[in-house]
Amino acid sequence: MSKRPRVQSKRSGAGKAVLLSLTAAALLLASSLFHVWSQLRVFKLGYQLSQASAIHEGLSQENAQLRLEVATLKSPQRIEKVARGTLGLNLPRPEQIIVIK
Repeated sequence: MSKRPRVQSKRSGAGKAVLLSLTAAALLLASSLFHVWSQLRVFKLGYQLSQASAIHEGLSQENAQLRLEVATLKSPQRIEKVARGTLGLNLPRPEQIIVIK
């Protein structure tokens, strides 16, 4: 096997211009695709944020209603009414009271 001398190809000015144009076009395409992707991502995240805010608002209103309901159910007047009416309970007579020391 004999060694052949390597031939180095010199690119012509037109070849360099084509390569430079293709590189610039590829970079422009990549940049454009990234821009479109990022805008779609922003749009999607904005939509998700809007949904989350609506859910949060609904849950906050429900929480306020439930807190009001708890306060109503805990009221001493209501508890006494249920004890006397529904359960038939009365205050103990003095002889029923035992003091524990």
